Amino acid sequence: MRRVDSGQKTYTRKIGLADTLRAAGPYADHILIGESNHENPDILNALYGKEALVTYAEVGTTDLYLEIHTKNQPAIDKLASGKISTREEFTQALKDSGMYLNDTIEDRALVDQLYTTTTMASKLGISVHCGDHGNGFDEMKKSMLANAQFALEIITSEENIEAERAFHKARTNDSQTAEFMNATSQGKSIAIWGAAHGEQKDDWDEKLKGTAIKIDIYASREDYAKAMEERKQINERLGMNIGEDPPEMVYFIKEGELRISDKTPNAIRLAVNEASSPLEIQIATQDIPRNPTSTAPSPSPLNL
Repeated sequence: MRRVDSGQKTYTRKIGLADTLRAAGPYADHILIGESNHENPDILNALYGKEALVTYAEVGTTDLYLEIHTKNQPAIDKLASGKISTREEFTQALKDSGMYLNDTIEDRALVDQLYTTTTMASKLGISVHCGDHGNGFDEMKKSMLANAQFALEIITSEENIEAERAFHKARTNDSQTAEFMNATSQGKSIAIWGAAHGEQKDDWDEKLKGTAIKIDIYASREDYAKAMEERKQINERLGMNIGEDPPEMVYFIKEGELRISDKTPNAIRLAVNEASSPLEIQIATQDIPRNPTSTAPSPSPLNL
């Protein structure tokens, strides 16, 4: 289902994230959530906490898709079916399926997140799917090698940029994810991926059966501004237009505010308006340069 880009004028409402999902849920077969930071605790709690999962169930979600490689599905299935029950068993099952884990804070947090999400979702009747098919992984390795070669003056700046460009193109093309969701969804789905996904033309939501809407989640307006500046710099350096198909809505956790664009379906806009209060200041989406030429050194990559 192609989301129609009818413009980028926006307005902002005061509303909780749960109420936002409850308002949009009845009018969308698929809700794509852009996780702008995979490690921010406020975002993780907002998307994987008890309230979030209960809300997903309330809006009729049958399938929850996570940006975890498909090879880890056996571990998820064992936990969901009760074949294993403890975190230790689950950790071992993930290792057995090929997930590389060390006893670090980050790895323990990831395991805990997957464990609690899967166990609670299962109790709520929601199937959890590992939906990342590894698109862009090979290109990422080539880009990392090219960056090292460029630092050693083995290859040119143009060759280094081309490798990074190939990575971003491959990683943000989620056609295979859409095919997977079409084949496995039992009704209504929520997919949580990095915020750069689903924001290119004909990349993901356009290939889904049924209606789809995308909501990007940021910890604060300040974080959003930084992310948009970083994206602008990447676009300028690579000559790309990452974000050419922006989300219908953007949510800011700290402020408790939802920015709504005029490409949002009318039914959802009306439902959100009824469940929220208005803000006087309207905020316009910043355009991202489409024909840049900069060849500056690479900054940190987008949260893909």
